[in-house]
Amino acid sequence: MSWTRWNETRLARFENYWETDAEGHSLPYLDELINKPKREDSVRLTALLTGQVGLISNMAQADVARFKKDHSDKYDTWTWHYGGRFLVCNFRRGPFQDKELRKAAAHAINREAIHYTVYYDQGAMADQPYPEGNPWHMEGIKVPEYDPERAKSILKKARAVGTELKLVSFANISSSHQIGQVVQDSWTSAGFKVKHEILDTVPFRNARTKGTFDGLIQGNTYRYDPDAFYGRNLHSQSGYAKVLSGWQHERYDKLVEEAKRTLDPARRKELYTEAWNIVGDELPHFYLHEEVYTSAATKGLQGYQPSQMGAVHYQGGGLRGAYMAS
Repeated sequence: MSWTRWNETRLARFENYWETDAEGHSLPYLDELINKPKREDSVRLTALLTGQVGLISNMAQADVARFKKDHSDKYDTWTWHYGGRFLVCNFRRGPFQDKELRKAAAHAINREAIHYTVYYDQGAMADQPYPEGNPWHMEGIKVPEYDPERAKSILKKARAVGTELKLVSFANISSSHQIGQVVQDSWTSAGFKVKHEILDTVPFRNARTKGTFDGLIQGNTYRYDPDAFYGRNLHSQSGYAKVLSGWQHERYDKLVEEAKRTLDPARRKELYTEAWNIVGDELPHFYLHEEVYTSAATKGLQGYQPSQMGAVHYQGGGLRGAYMAS
């Protein structure tokens, strides 16, 4: 075994590993795994196409359709739900303490532009963290629709045309800062004056913690239990929620607390639906788009299936149950 930062990790099979397949054979099947981290999408895809690697965990959204069309005879692909992206409005300071300005900002955002220019028709425009087909996807959600004329009217009525906004996005995730650019353009067209800052990891976290933003492009990974999103991201006593919007709402808190204690999934879903509609009205968060990733591997890799949220290793599956065909 060996590890070199941003270059290579080698893992050898442990012959006494406890897990077995359905026939009782020891897992994993592979003798060795060699991981080569490649941060740039184009470099990662080139490594797959040139045979340097046999599996990549993700490719650029812009490459997915063309790759499937041109290379489906030699490679398998898996597209999976990773999470989503949303706008955080800062309740701790600045213009978004005004609900009318939050409404104007939400009405100004063109989700369809995000869908095509950032995600290249991959995944779905979203108004909530769980996609259609998921047991926790909710019906009857009410959020501001794209209506740029209404956004302009709200600003004019509030005498807030030209209001300065600071929008922050994350440099290391392309969808974050690309969404930030779309939002900046949408807000500028509506009448805001927007400064978009694209920050690396430490400055981004500092800005989020200190609240030195008006709008923040934030993301979430998939959560198997919805409380891990609704409670963690928005309950007023959550430490994480305090460094996002800083929003507090007594009724919302009670709903997610009751949902966490409730065993009946249908009743939990009702409670989360009511809670999320409060969010749609108050707008501490404004959900934008589903985040999907597409993995690809040479057809020589057999028995491989990433988990629901993309993990390459999990009990009974992923690379543990994969093998290379001779």
